[in-house]
Amino acid sequence: KYFIFIFIGKPKELLLMAGLVNGFILPFALSIMLVAGRRLPILKQYNFTATVFVPVGYIGLNNDWNHKDKFLRKHLSLDQLKRLNNNNWEIASHGVLHKSYLKLSTEELLHELEYSKARLEEEFGLIDSFAFPYGDTNDYITMLASKHYKNLFNTSVGGTNIILDRSRIKRYTIDEIKKYIDYLNS
Repeated sequence: KYFIFIFIGKPKELLLMAGLVNGFILPFALSIMLVAGRRLPILKQYNFTATVFVPVGYIGLNNDWNHKDKFLRKHLSLDQLKRLNNNNWEIASHGVLHKSYLKLSTEELLHELEYSKARLEEEFGLIDSFAFPYGDTNDYITMLASKHYKNLFNTSVGGTNIILDRSRIKRYTIDEIKKYIDYLNS
């Protein structure tokens, strides 16, 4: 049994189709600075990459908007995101202002989906992946997002076979991945 952590791009697809590896998508749901500071060197040491989901309205700003977080943290700057991207990390969208999509009008949804993609593509080229803030989505929102993104991540439903359904990819937390690895090693 072995696992490698890989991003959602073409190398992963080729490996999974060939049946060579079991893979996890290692996502960082918010572009918090500790990703670049602590995670990049560790993952780089093991030749791992990851996906960073970026709420573009907060690039380089602190997270004082997030009342659920007990700590004041800083989102990654554009330079830090470029550093990750240069190390083969996937830069992906997490909307503009990390709002629950279940509370937005169609016009607001389209702005979140289109502006975040356009802003990231200005800096990083094609952006294929999107994670719903808070995992909040429904069939209508998923349909709208699928018109703009190839890979859609959420936190509650979906599987891990991106070949079968790219519109409902389960996003696992680090804790969930660790529990799974611990289970396999027991």
